[in-house]
Amino acid sequence: MHQLHTSPSVDAIYNQLIRNRTCLLAIASPSPQSGNSLLSLALAQRMAQAEKRVLLIEFNNESPSLHQRTGTRQSNWLPCDDSWQDALQKTGCPGLMVLTAPLHDQTHPDNIEFRNTEVLCSFFGQALDSFDIIICDTPPLLHSSDGAICGVTIASVCETCMLNVVTHVTTESQIDEARQVLKQANIPLCGAVMNDRYSPGLREEMLREIKRLDRWLPRLAGYLRKKVEASDLINQPL
Repeated sequence: MHQLHTSPSVDAIYNQLIRNRTCLLAIASPSPQSGNSLLSLALAQRMAQAEKRVLLIEFNNESPSLHQRTGTRQSNWLPCDDSWQDALQKTGCPGLMVLTAPLHDQTHPDNIEFRNTEVLCSFFGQALDSFDIIICDTPPLLHSSDGAICGVTIASVCETCMLNVVTHVTTESQIDEARQVLKQANIPLCGAVMNDRYSPGLREEMLREIKRLDRWLPRLAGYLRKKVEASDLINQPL
């Protein structure tokens, strides 16, 4: 299976961040189920492969998945004490450590510590003493509920934010609303990533068109199908 962190797309994002000397990045999306966790992890792995000391933090406590993707565990931690240092976990990728989304704590049901920008600034400042870059997998900008960590608050204390949108799923109005939210909170936007998760690639589109010939020209359709499937250019990951 093709590894996302070795893809040209992730490499392009990595190079941009290196040129900009970014140390604290928020990856956000307008709505849930946009592939934030996968993109954040891939970028963190790419950074670690370049011998950077990387900390990936999952703030989406409503739909946590980092512990499953990295073989780690969820644990309670807060940004206002030393518990976050005890919650740091190594991964199979040298140089990459993670803080998984904090477990729901009955003593802190509203996650007020994660809504205090002064506390968060102090927390990130301490963490940057040990890491070259911190990547924050933030909750959706336009979706929040009681007890959920606020994505806008997390992004507001980062140096810059990258907007992750899903082709054919994220609407233009959602993108405009997310940009307005970021603008009102004075959050610098360094770029946007188009997630083609639900968009067919060139190979799938060509095979779909060739299928139209099956009824009338089956031999030609079979010949063209083999050519497409054997083409290194058409089948290379993008």
